[in-house]
Amino acid sequence: MSYSMHVSVPVHDTDARHIARPSSVWRWLQEAANRQMRDEGPSYDELMERGLSFLLSRMCVDFVRPIGQYEDLTVETFAIPSRGFSSERGYRLTDKTGAVVAAGLSVWALYDLNAGRLARVDAIGKGYSGGDPVEVSAPIRFAIPETVELENVGERKVVWSDVDVNLHVNNTGYPNILCDFLPDPSKGYLTGMSIYYRSEAKLGETVTVLRGEETAPDGLRRYWFRTMVGDRVNVEALADFRA
Repeated sequence: MSYSMHVSVPVHDTDARHIARPSSVWRWLQEAANRQMRDEGPSYDELMERGLSFLLSRMCVDFVRPIGQYEDLTVETFAIPSRGFSSERGYRLTDKTGAVVAAGLSVWALYDLNAGRLARVDAIGKGYSGGDPVEVSAPIRFAIPETVELENVGERKVVWSDVDVNLHVNNTGYPNILCDFLPDPSKGYLTGMSIYYRSEAKLGETVTVLRGEETAPDGLRRYWFRTMVGDRVNVEALADFRA
């Protein structure tokens, strides 16, 4: 079974065109997952008390269509049967007709804070309500092609409003940050995004954004990103964009 919650899209979660920002969608999906953990247990705080923490490794989201302000949506999330050191989770976002407007997958690692190493996913116990993997067009695992030339398109300092309780950029903040470095985000729509989270960007640090692009097989523009903190890779990502 899946876990679900309701969202009525706040106007402040939308852009100048009244379309939901990508980070807003990311947050709704993960908020549902946090609530599932809270309601079914163990919660995030309970895991921390046991010396365990989930670390997001990868997440991809398909944006089936633009989502408008005040739309009534159902957010559905579920644990995908996993074993070993990777825990997978699926997401669906549906409108009042039941049509899917966004879907996603994420991969998490369970980290043993006391031992300083990864833990097997079965360390949490019974786990959470589950479901089958979601089909998405944006690949959750990828490598930036060697044929894509990345250029420096700017820098961004990590400020107080970016960070979470760990004092680094919350993973849900990156979709907006990356889209701010698209050539002209007002001239089209994001159809898919996939992010590989490789290291933290902490409060006060400066993130350098590298970007490349190519034409995807279906005519979309595919933008590739690599962000750096000093000489350390922060995230790698792709964004599929339809003009």
